Amino acid sequence: MKNKNTTFFQKYNFGQSLFEVILALAVSAIVMTGIVSLTSRSVSTSTSSKNKSQANRYAREAMEYIRTQKGLLGWSAFVTTAQPGDWCLSSLDFTKHYSCTTSSTDFISGTIFQRTLTVSNVSAKTMDITVKVVWIDEKGTHETRTVSAISDW
Repeated sequence: MKNKNTTFFQKYNFGQSLFEVILALAVSAIVMTGIVSLTSRSVSTSTSSKNKSQANRYAREAMEYIRTQKGLLGWSAFVTTAQPGDWCLSSLDFTKHYSCTTSSTDFISGTIFQRTLTVSNVSAKTMDITVKVVWIDEKGTHETRTVSAISDW
C-alpha cells in the first residue's frame, strides 16, 4: 500500500533541490568574489612594496655615488663640482644641474623613477645632500628621501 505522505514528498521534492543548487551557487560566487578581491589587493600591495624598495635602492645608490666622488676628487674639487641646487640624476653623473622634468630622459633608464639630488648649506667643511626618488603609479605620486651631511674629514 502506498503511503500518502511519501507520494506528497516525492511529488514536490524537485523544487527543494533546485533551491539548494541556486543557494550553493550564490554562496560560491560570494566566496570567489572575496578571493579575487583579496588576490587583487595582495598583488597591488606587492607591487607598491617592490616600487618602494626599488626607490630606496636608487636613493642609496646616489648617496654612495656622492661619497665616492668626494673620495675620488678630494674635498676642494668636489665642492667646486657639486654646486648648490638641484641635480637631475637619471644616470649617476654631475652633468644635469637642473630639476627633473617630465622628459623621458629625466627618468632612470627603463623605469618609472626620477632621482633628484639637492646640494645645500655648502660651507668650507660641510654640505647637506638630499636625494629624492619620485614615481607615479595607479595609487598616485610617491617619493622617498635620503638626507646626509657630507664633510671634509
